[in-house]
Amino acid sequence: MLNRVDIANAFGSGSAAAEVDADRLAPLLEEGEAVQAAAASAEGIEHTTDDRTTTIEPGDGSHAYAVATNRRIFFLLGGEPESPELTYQLASVTRAEMHDRLLSTTLQIRTADESVQFTPVDTDRAGALASYVSTVGSAWADLEETLAGAREAMEAARETIESGGDPTGEIQRAQMRLSKAHHCATHDDAVPTELMEAEIEPVETELGYLEVISRTERVEALLEEVREARESGEYDAVFEAADEATDLIEKARGELEESDYLWGTVDDLEDDLGEAVADLFDEAESACHAGLRTDDPTEAVAAWEDALDRYRAALTADDPGALGPGPEALRFQLAWVVGNLIDALVVAAEECERAGDDLGEDHDDSADRYEAARDWLRRAHRLAEEHPHSSGAPLEEVIERVEEKFELAQWQWGGAD
Repeated sequence: MLNRVDIANAFGSGSAAAEVDADRLAPLLEEGEAVQAAAASAEGIEHTTDDRTTTIEPGDGSHAYAVATNRRIFFLLGGEPESPELTYQLASVTRAEMHDRLLSTTLQIRTADESVQFTPVDTDRAGALASYVSTVGSAWADLEETLAGAREAMEAARETIESGGDPTGEIQRAQMRLSKAHHCATHDDAVPTELMEAEIEPVETELGYLEVISRTERVEALLEEVREARESGEYDAVFEAADEATDLIEKARGELEESDYLWGTVDDLEDDLGEAVADLFDEAESACHAGLRTDDPTEAVAAWEDALDRYRAALTADDPGALGPGPEALRFQLAWVVGNLIDALVVAAEECERAGDDLGEDHDDSADRYEAARDWLRRAHRLAEEHPHSSGAPLEEVIERVEEKFELAQWQWGGAD
């Protein structure tokens, strides 16, 4: 804010130029408003609206004044004014310019449906005022238009959320508008950046809440996906949805203060997500216990494979450990499960091989038993190759032995290719 404004005979009498405290204008200013330029006229204010022109004359020995602040331009009469005669927001000014006439130069301020003409005492001061109003008025107009566009996109986003749709496009449009608004507030040294940023801030805050609401809606949908994928055994899909939900929860927290009313909603969603994933780990642990308890090799294989599928999906997630055991613990558990699964596959294979041996090479079912044993062993061998850290005896020789028995049994019954 200017501490002093040079205006000819400002609020006084006589014709001499005087340097007047801008503090005398303080009662006319709004919060955050500061005087930026001013000009005086001895001939009054000519106001035109709807093709009707009126002249507002100052009293004897006083002047009329045009005062530009960082938000408005107003016209007033000298003496001790209690209020301006005319006031316009800078954003509403469509033109501010000087006109050279035969005997005088005039300052003209135009809005969409009004104009004010003013013959200044000092054309330099009036020119500076016109330049300021033109530059800053244009910036304010651009800002208001841009913020209106952001609000319109946000309203569309709300309607999309209420209808169960994805508001990402509308939110992105609002973000682009706000980015442009920040440019309006900073692109020129003359513009009142702090005042303009104060206009942007509440819209930005509102958009932040809208983004949080959008993200919480998406997290709720992802929670349902987690539950459905767990029920259907699609464990990779469980962690894919959980990873996205975790990321959205983190972003939502970034938009909020701990005192915000949506914080509790985000907390609840995070708890629900954690519980949904914890259920999967509980099932994996139950499968491990089932594998240890059963004496049936086939049941043991099924149990250990069930546990393996869950732990492997958890370890291959984008952020393993975000909602459960950490990566090291998962790798250790996975190695233990793989080792037990290989052992169960070998035991199942041995049982089938013994059954084939008991039937004898000439029995028509012995080939099926040996084939089943070979398949169990091949699965065990693949697992051992995929997880070299797992313990277990080499299986190549055992597989070769069972394959020979299978081929011989097939040949005995004329089934060999």
